[in-house]
Amino acid sequence: TDPSGIITDVNKQMEALTGCTRDELIGAPFKNYFTDPERAETSIKLVLSEKKVTNYELTARARDGRETVVSYNATTFYDRDRRLQGVFAAARDVTESKRVEEEIRTLNAELTSANKELEAFSYSVSHDLRAPLRSIDGFSQAFLDDFGSTVPEEGRENLERVRRATQRMGQLIDDMLLLSRVTRREMHMQETDISALAADVTGELALDNPQRDVQLTIEPGMAATGDPQLLRIVLVNLLGNAWKFTSRRQHAHVSMGTVRDPEHGPAFFVRDDGVGFDAKYKEKLFVAFQRLHAQEEFPGTGIGLATIQRVIRRHGGDVWAEGEVDRGATFYFTIPDLHVSCPVKGKQP
Repeated sequence: TDPSGIITDVNKQMEALTGCTRDELIGAPFKNYFTDPERAETSIKLVLSEKKVTNYELTARARDGRETVVSYNATTFYDRDRRLQGVFAAARDVTESKRVEEEIRTLNAELTSANKELEAFSYSVSHDLRAPLRSIDGFSQAFLDDFGSTVPEEGRENLERVRRATQRMGQLIDDMLLLSRVTRREMHMQETDISALAADVTGELALDNPQRDVQLTIEPGMAATGDPQLLRIVLVNLLGNAWKFTSRRQHAHVSMGTVRDPEHGPAFFVRDDGVGFDAKYKEKLFVAFQRLHAQEEFPGTGIGLATIQRVIRRHGGDVWAEGEVDRGATFYFTIPDLHVSCPVKGKQP
């Protein structure tokens, strides 16, 4: 355009943008072809005062009403005597990127709303569902304490079943809330001593099960950058499962270390020599509420491995498992920033 904003020359893209011919455009005010003429006119003034404009957003309107969002870039140009001649401008179609940005804003708003609803639901579950469970368990126990001697054996057994069921329901609620929280919780990344974390977790397991004979091996020097609290949840579940599923062994072996997997690269592993699992069901392991063993054999809610998977994926890693029936299981997980010298898979102890 000239300094007053009158179009002096155009290219084919401008003709396509406006739906007008070159002859129709030349000599017409630049601002006439935008949804906000004042903003378009301001862009010319900005170029004249600042010598250039970068990524100035305008919406062009074609003759047929079609609108196109463009990123406008312009600079002044001069003749040989440095006299201002006008403004040279170029516009890039950003309609699709603007649409995507708007879609992302909408999705983020919906996600924020969904998170608030989830928090409200979690609060309701935590308080409204636990209260009647505590009452059922408490009154059943009180009844047994006060009148147990007068209740037939079958009646006492039934009341104990009621108590066990309410306690399992309470554990299920706790595990569901934990699964929800690890998904929403803000992460605090820092260098984490995985070996020390594993030693702490297994120490607690040993104190809780003093009658168990478990030979434990933890590789020293394991570390990663991650959220320590979330990584502790991973180890509590993995090492806790190893403890649980080796309970039938008189002398059990549990180990944790690192390995370089050919497909996934450096990875942590937790291995046990417990009951293992049928490899054909390994895809079900990390699905919430999917269990490969009966409640009577090994208690649990079926949420622990799903929780592990969410934590690891939030760290940008992956988790998988290998196992054989009655020959134990090995669970692997990766974290992008894993600090240790890993042996090649197949050569680890």
